[in-house]
Amino acid sequence: MENFYTYAYVSFASTSVVLIIFLLFTKIVNRNYMKAKYYLAVLLGITTCEIVVKLLGAEDLINGEIEILSIYAMVKYTLKSLLIFFMFLSIMHELDVKKKNILKYYILPFCLLFVYLIVNMVFGDMNVYDMEEFFSYLLVEPAMMLRLMFFISMGAAFIVSFMSIRKSYYYYVNNIDNYYVDNSELKLKGMMVVSMMILVVGIIGYIYHISGSVHYDLFFYMMTSLMYLTFVIMFVNMFIRSNVAVNDVANAVKMSKPVNKNETFSYDTVIIKEKIESWLESEDKVYLRQGISISDVADSVKVNKRTLSTYINSYYKVNFNTWINSLRIEEVCKLMNSSLSLTEISEKTGFTDLSSMSKIFKKFKGVTLSEYRKNLKY
Repeated sequence: MENFYTYAYVSFASTSVVLIIFLLFTKIVNRNYMKAKYYLAVLLGITTCEIVVKLLGAEDLINGEIEILSIYAMVKYTLKSLLIFFMFLSIMHELDVKKKNILKYYILPFCLLFVYLIVNMVFGDMNVYDMEEFFSYLLVEPAMMLRLMFFISMGAAFIVSFMSIRKSYYYYVNNIDNYYVDNSELKLKGMMVVSMMILVVGIIGYIYHISGSVHYDLFFYMMTSLMYLTFVIMFVNMFIRSNVAVNDVANAVKMSKPVNKNETFSYDTVIIKEKIESWLESEDKVYLRQGISISDVADSVKVNKRTLSTYINSYYKVNFNTWINSLRIEEVCKLMNSSLSLTEISEKTGFTDLSSMSKIFKKFKGVTLSEYRKNLKY
């Protein structure tokens, strides 16, 4: 059994090292994504060092025991949580905005840690390997009480930070919709899948901290390794496939930043309305071009991009993505009486493919394309 644990930990460490090398040799131009890459590499490095320390302390593997609420393990857990959150914020271009907020969530855990270190130097601490023993020392050992308080505050900080990341992601997606159409690649939907994985692994990590068992410890590292492997593949694939998307995301988030106090942001709604109506009536129908962005429309109507985005949101009560898709769907309805196939219609109306058009059509009209065309015949 000892050999099994050793081989398992060695395989986890080896996987982390391979992923670190893979990340470091992946070329990424964008500054924020470069930060995210290094946060992920450091995260993997900490995990590798952690496993090496476990292998050096093989006694725990032989005895099948892990210390309950080890302060050393909890500090690593907190640092890894911070790295994960900074990595997500970098990907969503919000690190400069949200960094203070994330650190704010961890002030209490780090204050408790500081107090614990002082108490530990004065009174010492106990190595506890089961819950009954832990609670028996809880009321008489001040270090033990501080360990428990640190554990609770760390969990609360993790949950609040996780919710902050989810909120930032939805804000990020809304920014993309305000400036781009045909933007599924830009939305990085896999990020939410990974964030759910992180939440699950975090819960398992909590169980591991209070279980005092090497079995939970092994399972926790197995889940962590799978999560890292999945994330690195998604992360690297995202940039290998489309570097243009990286710049588009950066531009969208940059344009959505609050207006500078010295920046003039007033506009004549009547003039913009007339310009848009004229643009909609033009024969070239720019909104049917695949991959259209708000920059294309702004250039056509001679209006600032941010001004145009604000106007669309306030006048049409929808974002740019929804507005353009509504125009396309109306064009689809006009072509449904023709002899064109649905695939040909999707190509003519600017949708990336038939599946995308079908999904959006159902959202706007409440029926499928086939049902709509069938009803036209009667």
